[in-house]
Amino acid sequence: MFTALDWLAQPTTHIPNHREHMVRYYGHYSNKSRGQRIKAGRDDGIAQIIDTGLSNKAFRKSWALDTEDI
Repeated sequence: MFTALDWLAQPTTHIPNHREHMVRYYGHYSNKSRGQRIKAGRDDGIAQIIDTGLSNKAFRKSWALDTEDI
C-alpha cells in the first residue's frame, strides 16, 4: 500500500531534472553509428528499408523461416 507521498513520487520519477535530457538514441540514429557512417563517407541521413524482392504474401510467410536457423 502506498502512502500519499509515495503515490505522488511514482508517476513523477520520469520527469527530468532541470537541463537534463531524457532522449536516448540507439541503433542507426546513435551518435556512434552516425559518426562511423560520416567517417566512411556513406551517411545519407536517411535510414533505408531493404527491399527483399518478395511479394507481401511471400514475405509474411517467410518470417518464421529465419528463426529456425538460430
